[in-house]
Amino acid sequence: MRNIPIVLITFLFLFSCKKVDQQAPAPKLQNCAIEYLNFTDDYRFAYNSLTYPPNDPEETICSYEYQNEKIVKVTGGFLPLPAGSNFSNLVFSGDVFDSIVYNGNEISVFKKYTNFQWANSENPSIYNLDSQNQIQKLTVNNGFDTNFEINYTYSNNEITEKNKNGVTLRKLFMEGNNLVKIVKESIDLQGKLFRKEEIIFQEYDTNPNPFKNKYHISGAFYRAFSENNYKKTTKLVYTILVDGTFGLLSTSSLSIPITYNERGFPLFGTYE
Repeated sequence: MRNIPIVLITFLFLFSCKKVDQQAPAPKLQNCAIEYLNFTDDYRFAYNSLTYPPNDPEETICSYEYQNEKIVKVTGGFLPLPAGSNFSNLVFSGDVFDSIVYNGNEISVFKKYTNFQWANSENPSIYNLDSQNQIQKLTVNNGFDTNFEINYTYSNNEITEKNKNGVTLRKLFMEGNNLVKIVKESIDLQGKLFRKEEIIFQEYDTNPNPFKNKYHISGAFYRAFSENNYKKTTKLVYTILVDGTFGLLSTSSLSIPITYNERGFPLFGTYE
């Protein structure tokens, strides 16, 4: 019977250590390789073609600066270059950065240029969150639209995107606190479906996601909805085929291997 108190003390000690470790603050992600980010479908880069430099670890990362535990600067973005008669071609460059300003649950993102001060944006893209840090509204400034509003409504495991006129843009589907699918349907003037695009997020881990609720971080919008980290995406495009039927036009997949640090956080980049 003498051993019972010793066993009990040992158990309580191990339990308390585990509890302290779980409550340790999440490490700060200092940078992220762009292969783990998605810019193509970001409303902030709509109407543009995106170009990336050769795969150089020093030139294909986004770096993050913090203030009061929040990211206030993202270095690495898209620089407009001439494409024909306009600047619709965007090239990823370290000469571009986002300056981020927090005002309660409203987050303003100003696009800045290191060597082109005259081009700095005075009209931010604005992200409005609710008390649970879920996105409620996005007001886009992408150089073409300066007041393009997208509103988000939540119903069970479905999130609906609508513009300010109430037109549905996309539907997002959740499963187990992770974003598993996005569906965009295109309707013609007669009200008939003529095109549908699906993005499917697959092979989720059970590890913490450093981009959770960080919708405003460039390229991290899709990851921001989820508790965990996806390793594969598949895009399906359906349309009216030459025989007049509605069917699958194309499919493409991208696998993104992930490794982890000793605490289980994904090594998208380095941590503080």
